[in-house]
Amino acid sequence: MGRPNKDAEYFGCLRDYFAQHRLLPSYAELSKVLGFSAKNAAYKLAGRLTSAGYLEVGPGGRLVPGPRFFELPHIDDHVPAGLRD
Repeated sequence: MGRPNKDAEYFGCLRDYFAQHRLLPSYAELSKVLGFSAKNAAYKLAGRLTSAGYLEVGPGGRLVPGPRFFELPHIDDHVPAGLRD
């Protein structure tokens, strides 16, 4: 059995970091923030988020927000509507 995909959770942490610091962390700092034991895990996560359009690689290899970084997530819950008795 494989590991569950936690990219959405990690992306949420990344957005929180950006909201606090107004920049994205380096790969080494990203692995510390997300609790990874290796910088390679942060690099692979950044690659998946880059191919999904959430991140881009800026000048000097630094991560920058991509076109989808500020999108609001879809919520797939039922919303009650109408009058209640």
